[in-house]
Amino acid sequence: MLNDFQAAFRASKIRKSLILCLFLISSWSVWVYFFGTTRWCLLTGVLAAVAWSWREPNTVQYLRIDDEFQAWILLNNQSDWHQAQLLSGSLIHRWGCFLQWQVNERVMWQVVLPDMLDSETFRRLRVWAMFGQKV
Repeated sequence: MLNDFQAAFRASKIRKSLILCLFLISSWSVWVYFFGTTRWCLLTGVLAAVAWSWREPNTVQYLRIDDEFQAWILLNNQSDWHQAQLLSGSLIHRWGCFLQWQVNERVMWQVVLPDMLDSETFRRLRVWAMFGQKV
C-alpha cells in the first residue's frame, strides 16, 4: 500500500518575479506611449492591478492523497479536510500545474509552480494528476 502523499504549498518566488517583470514592462509602455491625464490614469490602473495580484491567492493550503488515490484538501482559514475531485480542465506541465478542483459544489482553480513544493513532491503531484496512478 502507498503511504499518504501530502503537499504543503508555500508562497512562490517565481510568481512574484513574474508580477514584478510585467509591472515594469507595462509601466514603461504606458510611460512611453501615453501622455497627460491618460498616462497617469493608466499608471494608477497598472499599480492597482499589481497590488491586487501581489496578494497570496492560494485557497488550497494542503493536499493529501490517500491510499485509494482520493484527493483531500485543506482550505485557508478552515480546519476541515474536504474531499476534492481533480477536473479534466486541469493543465499539467513540467513548469507548472493549473489544477481545477471541485470541492462540494464549488469549482476552484489553483496554480502550482515548481518552487511552491520541493522537486520530489512536485513530481509526485504531476504524476498523480496526469495518471492517477501510484506516485
